[in-house]
Amino acid sequence: MSTTIKKNFFLLLLVTALRFDVSSQTNISDSNMIKDRLFPVSNYTPYGYLDNPSHSFVFNRSGIIRSVPPLGFGFWCRSLPWPYANNASRDVNYLSFIYLSINQDGTVFDSTENFNENNVQLQSSYHTKNIMSYNWNYKNLDYDVKYLYPSEDVILCIFSVKNSNATGSKLTIHATNIYGYPEKRWWGSDGSTSHFNSEASAAISKIWAYGDVFVLGADKKSVSYKATASETDWKNWIFNTDLSSNDGAATTYPNPVFAVQSYQLDVAANATTSIILSLTRGKNEMDAIHRYKESLANAILLLNEKEKEDDLFYKNSPLLAGDWPKEWKHGWIYDIETLRMTVRPPLGIFKHHWDGMQVFSPRSVLGETALDAMCLSYTDINLAKEILLGIFADAVYPNLPCTREDASMNMIGADGRECGTAPIWGMPFYVISSIYNRDKDNQWLADLYPYLKII
Repeated sequence: MSTTIKKNFFLLLLVTALRFDVSSQTNISDSNMIKDRLFPVSNYTPYGYLDNPSHSFVFNRSGIIRSVPPLGFGFWCRSLPWPYANNASRDVNYLSFIYLSINQDGTVFDSTENFNENNVQLQSSYHTKNIMSYNWNYKNLDYDVKYLYPSEDVILCIFSVKNSNATGSKLTIHATNIYGYPEKRWWGSDGSTSHFNSEASAAISKIWAYGDVFVLGADKKSVSYKATASETDWKNWIFNTDLSSNDGAATTYPNPVFAVQSYQLDVAANATTSIILSLTRGKNEMDAIHRYKESLANAILLLNEKEKEDDLFYKNSPLLAGDWPKEWKHGWIYDIETLRMTVRPPLGIFKHHWDGMQVFSPRSVLGETALDAMCLSYTDINLAKEILLGIFADAVYPNLPCTREDASMNMIGADGRECGTAPIWGMPFYVISSIYNRDKDNQWLADLYPYLKII
């Protein structure tokens, strides 16, 4: 979360808690509930991130999981062009996407422009760090396309369409793995290639000499597979509903390869049809296929686990209710989900959950941890207490310097001192007092107090 957003959210939360009605999720009306989920369903922005708790700045630059307009998601495994990590490169660097294109009875949805041309509003009804959906309606077909990231090397897509018409409809889904776009050459990065594995009924894409292997497939058999190094050819296949197959393709650095699996769905009148797709990463083809099959077999269970995790969070989460503008209500969700994503699992010197300040290049900072702990305490007070205790207990020095997970320092003064934020930034002692006065956890305070004493 950026510093500006954090300050605004912090102030808004305090003002709202003190002066306005903050409604618990348990009071949200049934109109905001879907399938008994507690997340407040609405028309959120159809783009965002999924949390990758395995990603860290030093030990494991696993990659950021980002949406790919209009209907995709993918691995961003390149340098991080954001503050605190500008141009910090990943040795094996690339982009790898699952990109969906839909043909509904002759109408193609492949780009944002296609949605606009057909007067279709694309939105996201469910938008958390665990699950993001794409939702739209066209000619009485309701689409619900959910993405989740259940483990470090798997992106799952659960694609469902409900037909409210009295007649059936036919869909063609083109699922493409776009793999390539390295920004920095490394040994072995000569190019990429794709072929079809008939036993797994999956597209296999690889870097020629050294790199990650990706598998794209579904729980239904495709009607065609083909690959190309030409974006023009790829787009022609999509818009002409070309269901021919070929033996694969290869391309040279730095161009991507486009590996397409096409599926046909018959959606009966007044019925719902679904398909589950998986984009899986591995070290070699056998390893990647094993992970891929496992992800498909457990997809619904994994989705349910993520939904339950969200339910537990939103059961006690304060939400804006009443006459607040929609943008404020949505902004609250975006901020609170960003906050959830910045809290990282124990790693390296951090023996507790810790506040990473941002997902791209996590680092531990007292001021940011205090701000986030205050906000988090209104939803998950125990986790807020843990990250506050941890930033003191796991600190390298008593002055709580800004630190990475490997104990490297992130803020060095001009005089060479390893610095932390000033006690006024984020008001950590006020935050500790506020949380204690609301929770009265004497054991937590006793554990924390020795680290707060002036020596």
